[in-house]
Amino acid sequence: MKRASVTQAKNGLSALLREVERGERVLITSRGRPIAILAPFDLGHLNDDAQLAELVARGVITPPRNPKGIDLEKFRALERPKLPPGVTVQDLIDWEREDRF
Repeated sequence: MKRASVTQAKNGLSALLREVERGERVLITSRGRPIAILAPFDLGHLNDDAQLAELVARGVITPPRNPKGIDLEKFRALERPKLPPGVTVQDLIDWEREDRF
């Protein structure tokens, strides 16, 4: 198993993830102490209702508010906001960015 410090992992995350995609496991250490393992994701876990329920119970994931999903027809039927004359979407983006920063 490959080892990487937190600093090495931060600076070379893309390279480490490529190794993980090839099946390699990577031990992440902090001051020489193991803290995490990067490992390939097992897609078989996605359909396991018991594991999903456990993740919800631990607060790791939140179930969707509407389990049926978005009603695309209703969404498409919504009236689009009207911009004031002479104002562009880019103007609004610029204004919001100035206001936040």
